[in-house]
Amino acid sequence: MLEIEKGFLENLSELLQTTEDIIKKVTVSLLDTYMDDINVCANENMDFSWIDKPFNIITFTEAVDILNTKLNKPTSSKGGLLKEHELLLTEYFNNRPVFVINWPKDEKPFYMKEIDDSNVAAFDLLVPKIGELVGGSLRENDFNKLKSKIPDNSNLSWYLDLRKFGSVPTGGFGLGFERYIQLILGIDNIKDTIPFPRWPHNCEL
Repeated sequence: MLEIEKGFLENLSELLQTTEDIIKKVTVSLLDTYMDDINVCANENMDFSWIDKPFNIITFTEAVDILNTKLNKPTSSKGGLLKEHELLLTEYFNNRPVFVINWPKDEKPFYMKEIDDSNVAAFDLLVPKIGELVGGSLRENDFNKLKSKIPDNSNLSWYLDLRKFGSVPTGGFGLGFERYIQLILGIDNIKDTIPFPRWPHNCEL
């Protein structure tokens, strides 16, 4: 997992642009420098046309509406999106990456910044054939709001201390490194991107 945090950030749009820029620039650099290796390892007919186009942006509410009304996949606003839903949304947008923003706060961690009583300034980036590649948000920097979400007996007092003595607005995201390798090489199974993959009842060395 690649974790990135950015200070003095109050606008989700800026965080989305940072995410998009990083993914595109890293991908272009890889293609320019290691194209021969990528051709050896990748599946045939890889499509990188998404690099030259802006990523789509929709709200979580719009995503649910598209699934319900246009793709005939009954979906609730509770429980988040299944991988099936994520893949359908990227197909709906012509196999291009899509940001799903403004999630119900009950579906996301406590530290994400609220934009109203029901939603937080969070996003998932969905990419073709994989689903979620990146998840991120603006972080709640109001000490009192954070404190109200954390039980007194919680072991998260250290997190409160980060805001207690003064801080700046921040935002950040986590990018699944193995999923990114899947994207670049067209690998179907994430286990094939890990030197020593593990799953229930299996840990071969």
